Amino acid sequence: FDTAQIARVFDAAHAFGLARPVRRTERQMRRSRSRCVATGGASRRFRSLRYRTRSSWSRTRRVAGKAEALPGHGGDSPWFVVTSLSDRQAEARTLYEDLYCARGDMENSITERQRELFADRTSTATMRANQPRLYFPAFAGILMWTVREYGLAGTPMARAQPGTVRARLLKVACLVRAVVRRIVMSLSSVFPHREIFAGAASALRRTARSPGRPWRFRPARRSLRPLPHHWRRTPAGRAWDRCVRSRGRCRNGHQCSCLA
Repeated sequence: FDTAQIARVFDAAHAFGLARPVRRTERQMRRSRSRCVATGGASRRFRSLRYRTRSSWSRTRRVAGKAEALPGHGGDSPWFVVTSLSDRQAEARTLYEDLYCARGDMENSITERQRELFADRTSTATMRANQPRLYFPAFAGILMWTVREYGLAGTPMARAQPGTVRARLLKVACLVRAVVRRIVMSLSSVFPHREIFAGAASALRRTARSPGRPWRFRPARRSLRPLPHHWRRTPAGRAWDRCVRSRGRCRNGHQCSCLA
């Protein structure tokens, strides 16, 4: 079936990858090869054209073609995107780099969760038990993104994989000493990433203390509603004590629903 035709029926904007090559981008590919040889780096050019297959498509559609040449043994890397967006809505380069590649970034993020943060360990028989196993990698992914975005910015590990950050900075042996007001962690003198570790810790501390920080941890407020039963927890939090009427208040000094 024609997926683009189905998207048109539901009036949905779409951008699909086209696996088959289009010959009308050969000139852009030759220019990319020449620039790649001259500069020694990757070179890409784009072209927007109208294209239609011989039998599978029902109409002519817009195709954004990418002609990229990679240095060394990379060779040519052409790619084509079929879209319903016009040239005014999105140019060929914008369509590929900002819209189509964003889908690849999301797929890479899902792959990171599965391979690096073990999000694929859902072997329990029930969905209720598997759901927390998906929550934990999601929370770990948010923590890893925060560390890379605010702690490792400007360092060689700013774009490192979560598994690399975990292996080089988090799974590190150190000497932990707890004093009255703080906890001191002493790293080994031969730890190769001690400067990056110290810089990331300082950056995260400054981000947490800045007034305009993008994320903020707020303590949960206690609910003023009474518990639906006559049992109340003691202030020490170690035992349970039954509510007893005494001058309009229970034994713990809190208002109780049993006094209503």
